[in-house]
Amino acid sequence: WGYLGCIATTRKPRAGENWNRGNDLADGGYCKETWREIKDDILAYELVKVVRNSPNKD
Repeated sequence: WGYLGCIATTRKPRAGENWNRGNDLADGGYCKETWREIKDDILAYELVKVVRNSPNKD
């Protein structure tokens, strides 16, 4: 029926590196479940922890 696969590449290198990191994401048959797994992998790849840097933290 078909196949879905996806890869991800960072937009810019990390500090001290001169290459962009990449990662294989989910793959599988052409179906809604594979699409959901790819979507979830993309979200996990893009999410970053935000740290609040404030001297007035409570």
